[in-house]
Amino acid sequence: MKRSRFIHLHRGRRVRKVQLATKAMKRSRFIHLHRGARRLLNRFAGKRPAPPQHGPLLAPREIRSILICRPNPRLGNQILLTPLIRTLARTCVSSSIDIVVGAPSHALLFQGMQSVRNIFPLPGKPAKHPIQLLRRMGDFRRNRYDLAIDPCLCSTSNRLLLRISRARFRLGFAGAGQWSRLTHTAEPTERLVHESLRPLQLLTAVFPGDSIGQFRELDLELSKESKSLGAKELQSITPSHPNCPRIGFFAEAAGRKRLPAKWWLEFLRQLQIAVPGALPIQILPPGHSMGQELCPIWYRNPHPRRLAGLLANLDLFISADTGPLHLASAAAVPTVGIFTSTNPVQYAPLREHDLYVEESDPHPAEIARRLSAHLESIRGIFGKPRSVRVGRSGLQGGE
Repeated sequence: MKRSRFIHLHRGRRVRKVQLATKAMKRSRFIHLHRGARRLLNRFAGKRPAPPQHGPLLAPREIRSILICRPNPRLGNQILLTPLIRTLARTCVSSSIDIVVGAPSHALLFQGMQSVRNIFPLPGKPAKHPIQLLRRMGDFRRNRYDLAIDPCLCSTSNRLLLRISRARFRLGFAGAGQWSRLTHTAEPTERLVHESLRPLQLLTAVFPGDSIGQFRELDLELSKESKSLGAKELQSITPSHPNCPRIGFFAEAAGRKRLPAKWWLEFLRQLQIAVPGALPIQILPPGHSMGQELCPIWYRNPHPRRLAGLLANLDLFISADTGPLHLASAAAVPTVGIFTSTNPVQYAPLREHDLYVEESDPHPAEIARRLSAHLESIRGIFGKPRSVRVGRSGLQGGE
């Protein structure tokens, strides 16, 4: 009996490895084709590069409608737009902002922001859904805008959308590969800049400097209702631990950023030593296979704004993947980022109570010790965890 179970388990693992290898091969092939198509488009369009344009400065009160082009499929890259969105809302107080995003779930992310009017989500895989792609592009082309913005240095999709937009003024970065027709350009700085703050450099090319009210933190502008709903969901999965420091963690990551499961298990063991009574809560991605959880308490929600509402009620959040890390920082929960390969100068969380650790081979005990010290430095969290005072509603835990 034991031998048959071992053979079955061995075969299951082998099949799983083959499935993962096939998936990785398909992904590699898709990335190769995508990059090839992008190079061809840039080569064709770049035969006539657009010269830098330094148009006259505009009066913020004259800008009533703004379009931001950022159809990137990664959640973290969308959250990095929040300083630009909030700065535009403060600078152009009478304006409304439309955003082109890279996935339908990203539309849910910005729905609660006051200055955002329309969100146009492009399909996640445009090559497989060309009709849906054309419909979405037609949706935002029906509108006329005073200002359209490409917030990135070298995004082909941003340039394409900016070029077909019906905008009086087009704003982007100048460069040798810039082929979109712009009315205002900004020269990118040579030094490394945080990816959420780089788009703010564009605004100095189109507005007077004294009229720009900059925001330099990630912020989703969560409402009290969103945070209250998140508190109820958190209480539903931790009903018997009302006064323990609740520490969320995200163990998944892409590529070299990923830490193995045994690393996280050792970290959880060291966490109980460094922070006695700590309650770890694992945040799972939407497509996670059940049965691979690292701790008894977990939470998963495909709605990014509802997930942010729950994160806002944690005492601390730790992750090696920048997407969930930025989501937690935008929900104003203290975060700890583990940077093994990504440059923290460009992608670290920005709030006062955010911390990052840059280690190519981080040790679980050292990370737990730093996390404990970080908790102690934040007044009102360590020793006095946030209390969740909500009614016991009928919310289901775990999901």
